Amino acid sequence: DGKILQIALNSTPNDPPTNVGNETQFHNSTSYNMEVLYVPDADRFLNVFSADNKLYYNVIGIDGNSPTNSSSAEVDSSLGNPNTQLGTDNISACYDTTNNKCFVVFHDNSDNDRAKCIVGTMTASGNNGSMTWGTPVNVTTGGGDYVYYCFDSTNDKIVVTYRNRSNNYLMARVGAISGNSITFGSELTITTENSRNTACVHDVSANKILITWENV
Repeated sequence: DGKILQIALNSTPNDPPTNVGNETQFHNSTSYNMEVLYVPDADRFLNVFSADNKLYYNVIGIDGNSPTNSSSAEVDSSLGNPNTQLGTDNISACYDTTNNKCFVVFHDNSDNDRAKCIVGTMTASGNNGSMTWGTPVNVTTGGGDYVYYCFDSTNDKIVVTYRNRSNNYLMARVGAISGNSITFGSELTITTENSRNTACVHDVSANKILITWENV
């Protein structure tokens, strides 16, 4: 079952972590592909994960040295997702600091293996909080997996990278968030090599996107 273990970062890098908090179970069945991000405007954490072939989430706050999480809930009942295949079914999430939105991208294995995404707004309440989600958006028209993202804070855009499942090409799309929705530009082929395990990051100083992948 999924559990949360919060560790206070008050030790030096050469020491074992100290002041380990209490374990907290955040879901009552086997959970996979956890992705967690900090939401500064709400001062909470968003935990997204897959369980029972569905996409779930919790909002987590910290009380002293222990996590306090909301009850797990489905992100959207129409979404199937992530089974146990690490990498292929990974979930990636980031925070758009300009629009104050949470962005989640994933491989939906219930809808022709499309890569999909969803945008949400977090509201803090008590020791945790809640999410208001928009409508899921297709990143790919066909199959797409090994999804990853980065937030381009200079241009206020989301960059999503993924593998095209039909030819194994590495692809990317750029999206703009408005409210709880996102609109994407055209697909860009990064390489025609057989690719997987993609990643990308935004260099704020150079205003460039660095994309990496495994050539197999």
